[in-house]
Amino acid sequence: MSDLTAWLQQMSSIVRDLFAWLLPLFMILLALSPYILFSLYSLLAIDWKKMGPTLREGAWLPLVLLLVLIALVWSRILPRPLDLFGLIAVGNFWWQLAAVGLLAALGLFCGWVQELYSWAPIEIATEPDPHAHHADDHGHDHHGPAHDHQPPPVKEDPLRKHTASHDRGVDRGGEG
Repeated sequence: MSDLTAWLQQMSSIVRDLFAWLLPLFMILLALSPYILFSLYSLLAIDWKKMGPTLREGAWLPLVLLLVLIALVWSRILPRPLDLFGLIAVGNFWWQLAAVGLLAALGLFCGWVQELYSWAPIEIATEPDPHAHHADDHGHDHHGPAHDHQPPPVKEDPLRKHTASHDRGVDRGGEG
């Protein structure tokens, strides 16, 4: 029985030591998770071949204003200074601005990496290809030979015609 007790005490000591080692690692990963997720998003979802020229043409200014606004709102939601390594205290707005700026710099770095290795996100077509032709044997035999895949003609709505003439001022004595 004493062997079992010694083994259980040894196992509990190992689990305690493992937990004491894993907890700080988990806290570090938790603190870095926004940066990890944002870097994955920047690498896999943003097409930097299109975004880079857009930013160079002037979209950087609204981006900077948005970053400052995010830091300002964050500083009002969580108003506290940041104690940096116990050596220096960073003021309320400034550490939020630095964190948001670090995210923006990380995104730009991911764009540089994407262009360096010629990576591109997968293009997902949101609209059907207008030049795609499909065969006549697509399972719509009941339409007959005159079926040409054209939409039905739109009937003219008399109310729409009346409101259009009203907008032009026809019924108020205006010119038509």
